[in-house]
Amino acid sequence: AALGGSHPETAYGRYASLPIQSAKYLQELALRILLHTIAVSAARYGRTIRPVLSVGMAFYVRVFVEIHNDKRGVNDLSLNIGHVYQSAQCSSFVTLPHGQMGGSKGNVYQSIRLTPSVCPETGSPFKVGGPMWLGPLHDKDVVKTALERLSDSSCKSPNMEWIATQSRLQGLLTS
Repeated sequence: AALGGSHPETAYGRYASLPIQSAKYLQELALRILLHTIAVSAARYGRTIRPVLSVGMAFYVRVFVEIHNDKRGVNDLSLNIGHVYQSAQCSSFVTLPHGQMGGSKGNVYQSIRLTPSVCPETGSPFKVGGPMWLGPLHDKDVVKTALERLSDSSCKSPNMEWIATQSRLQGLLTS
């Protein structure tokens, strides 16, 4: 319920992040907030994450990540963490990372310089959600392999005859 926006104060206490209530992309926002929390926790120990698969269904979210010892990669974290700015009157939104590359050679980390103040389409103010993970939610190769196995009736690992939710899994992986 906390990541779903019904109790933003609880979400902030648990995840140091605020969801946007009634956003049409609440499942994805919940996944991205959870990945943000994992990424920041890993960074404290000089590690980075690589999301393998992220799933949001009904009232739960699940993420599968690889953790890598990568102190140099921790420096890039500000490029993958940011906020979403959702128009209060329409479905328009903008995501902005916390950091960007700058300097004359594009090799210096600096804070983002642009913050939108109003929706360019309606002129209404923005609701702000996050911070959240802005990087990829899945490893595309893993999803592709899973879809190939699900559609291959001759696949023996896993045996497709035992998977009663095969069509539901296909829908989940293609949504």
